[in-house]
Amino acid sequence: CSFQFVPQMYGRRGICWNASQIPIVLKEKIRSKVAVTFHEFAWNPSLNPTDILRSWIMKFQMRNLINGCDLAITTCPRYVQLLKKWVPTKIPMEFIPVGASIEPVKMSDAEKKIFFKQYGLETAKVFGVFGRLSSFRNYPTAVRVLKRARESGINAVLMLIGGMRSSNPPLFRKLMQLARSLSVDQNVIETGELTEPWVSKHLQLVDLFLFPQSDGVSTRNTTVMAALAHGLPIAAYEPVSGNFDEYKIPYGVFTPRVNEESFIQAAVAWVTKSNNSMNGRETNIQYFQTHFSWRLIGEKYIKAVQAAGGREATVKTEVLV
Repeated sequence: CSFQFVPQMYGRRGICWNASQIPIVLKEKIRSKVAVTFHEFAWNPSLNPTDILRSWIMKFQMRNLINGCDLAITTCPRYVQLLKKWVPTKIPMEFIPVGASIEPVKMSDAEKKIFFKQYGLETAKVFGVFGRLSSFRNYPTAVRVLKRARESGINAVLMLIGGMRSSNPPLFRKLMQLARSLSVDQNVIETGELTEPWVSKHLQLVDLFLFPQSDGVSTRNTTVMAALAHGLPIAAYEPVSGNFDEYKIPYGVFTPRVNEESFIQAAVAWVTKSNNSMNGRETNIQYFQTHFSWRLIGEKYIKAVQAAGGREATVKTEVLV
């Protein structure tokens, strides 16, 4: 059995004691080997008493999960080291990156022109963001990028792709208040909730994908993987050590972490220079296929699970399509 552990999905602020006992129950009830994929740990170091208590609860949840599984999988190399530090164990631990949350769909040039006309983007530079709205993603930085670009004489817009408003209404209101205070609210395009094919089509309108998340790019970011799968150039902060060490995105711009001014300057400079070559986009697509395709991820999962189960790892590609 495979259990995907995303703490925020199972409990408020990641407190999900019952969910952390699922691997133990699986082993006891169905006598099955259990693999647990740790997508997030749900807390950051802090001196706040509430966060300290929360971190201890999280560590107990981790111990529950580890004690109940035969294989631990994490979505970035740093998490492997953290797990080994917090929960000493002899069970095997593997790093397997996430894939794209949105797969590309074909879009003709004629269809793309219709979209550009619908949104009034025929001569515009399109900054894009995509994903759930949360404070650590620092989307106010994207609004300030838009402001600086327009101050520089660039006909720029910021496209908010997907259900950002519905994912966090209070934070969305603050984001739009910032846009109004900077007089760029009329240059923000909100698509609202979209089906996966329509998300893909809107991503294909983007000139530069903005990802100002505080800890930079990581192999656990499905939104970054979606951007890569579509060949988009990416503006992001450099990753925390252990988050993206084995990889280097070939087409994009990366700045020192949490240096907002550097991020803004780099993003505006990118679209000013019109760095929007098809060759660059194809390079990112090929890079994604080489390192992060679902086929490759599936092969890694099967080999890791079969190895933990004591069987020879033989992969049949037809089950991965």
